[in-house]
Amino acid sequence: MGGLSGLGLLVVDGYADLDPSGRPGLGAHAHAEFGIPVIGVAKSRFRTATHAVPAMRRSSARPLFVTAAGMPAADAADLVRRMVGRYRLPDALRRADTLWLCQPELAPLLYFHLAPPGAGRVRVVAL
Repeated sequence: MGGLSGLGLLVVDGYADLDPSGRPGLGAHAHAEFGIPVIGVAKSRFRTATHAVPAMRRSSARPLFVTAAGMPAADAADLVRRMVGRYRLPDALRRADTLWLCQPELAPLLYFHLAPPGAGRVRVVAL
């Protein structure tokens, strides 16, 4: 797939794995395909994802649920807590949700990721 060379990390709206035994979710499939660490950020708890790390952002009363493939989930949760945005959901994922609502036919093409390590910004890649 084009557009992924040079990436250090991919952030997806959903789970990396669906249970503690590693049943793959979207993030695990992306990690296997692209060979880079993937952070899964979910807005609601999946009943079997007891291993997901709750991440509180800003003044939100509800956590996000973070899983990861290719990196420790605790480190992934720390990154999610620090992502740009004033609200519970980081700006990059909020924009993906908005775009999906406006153009649902693009949903399978949207991946938001952090730029290569040290770049400190969020970019959009359409596959």
